[in-house]
Amino acid sequence: MQQHKTTPPGHCRFTAFAFAAIVSLACIAGSVRAQSLATPDSEEQRRRSQAEAGERERLRQAPNVDLQQDQPPEPDDNAALPASSPCFSIARIRIKTPSRLPPSIRAAGASALPQDPLHFAQADAERYEGQCLGVAAIEALSRRVQRAILRRG
Repeated sequence: MQQHKTTPPGHCRFTAFAFAAIVSLACIAGSVRAQSLATPDSEEQRRRSQAEAGERERLRQAPNVDLQQDQPPEPDDNAALPASSPCFSIARIRIKTPSRLPPSIRAAGASALPQDPLHFAQADAERYEGQCLGVAAIEALSRRVQRAILRRG
């Protein structure tokens, strides 16, 4: 008859402990390897964060200098209109409000009456009556009248 070998009672515990230790070491080794693989990315992210923080601090401490862009000079509405050819003899200049506007707004349009709110623009434009104006001069006159109206609001 065969005899079963019995293992000493402490031996099973030792084997289980050894197996648990090997599994734990394998897990720790995998974790350490994963950390070592992640380190370059983490390091790069840390460096980037530090650089951004340094840049924010540098900008915060920099003097606040707001340079306004150079505004184009205000056009001289009293300057002579540009000469261009061909030119057209201008007999009359009339500033009228568009007929598509409501009657209440058209009633406030330009006329020869001094109480009209656009009378100043009509009077200014009339000084060019009787002159020979080219396309560039007519466009310049139109812009002058528009600026004058906008300045008055």
